Amino acid sequence: MFFINHTDIGEGSAAIIETDGPLNSDSAPDFDDYISKLINNNIIHLLIDMKNLSFISSEGIGATLMIQKSINEKNGLVVFFNINNEIASLFKLLGFDTLFTIAADRADALHILDKHIELFPGTIMPPISDTSDISDAFPSEEKSVFSEFEESEPELFPVIEDTANTLEPFVIECVKCRSLIRVKESGDQLCPYCSAEFTVTDEKKAVFKIKEIHS
Repeated sequence: MFFINHTDIGEGSAAIIETDGPLNSDSAPDFDDYISKLINNNIIHLLIDMKNLSFISSEGIGATLMIQKSINEKNGLVVFFNINNEIASLFKLLGFDTLFTIAADRADALHILDKHIELFPGTIMPPISDTSDISDAFPSEEKSVFSEFEESEPELFPVIEDTANTLEPFVIECVKCRSLIRVKESGDQLCPYCSAEFTVTDEKKAVFKIKEIHS
């Protein structure tokens, strides 16, 4: 059987998800429905603990891809952590280790969440002065989800910036190299990883040239 539950953290825009059992054709619909309800309740930062996930099928991987897409559209974040060797090897074989955000453990996942919040501060409530609401969720050394990092910390995604046509920052995936890029302006641009050419519209849509899609 497959079990899933979650714990809200911070002001409720983020949650730690715990899974137990196989994520397959039988459980994938329930998993997708559970996560969709969280997203509908404005929980757009998900730290998914896969420690007790015993197996994942193609249907399960499809469900995780759909979750990733839904969260990315809201400038949210999905972090998978505590992945066992078998599933980690499968993700690497399929190339999902570059598409998904993967952390070693919960502390690492929280660290990644902190950095993401710095990039997209409007996607989560400001720090709370009283941490009693989350004291039961983490050991004392991990209570502050909103701790500050040094200015020298590298950003998660490279920033493409041009002051001419500034947009609300959002993240796209390069169709050529599958890297994640943070975009802030409309117009013609290049992927900083592979130099693939694409155009960003005022509606925040990235259109890659046909030669990049088929190269």
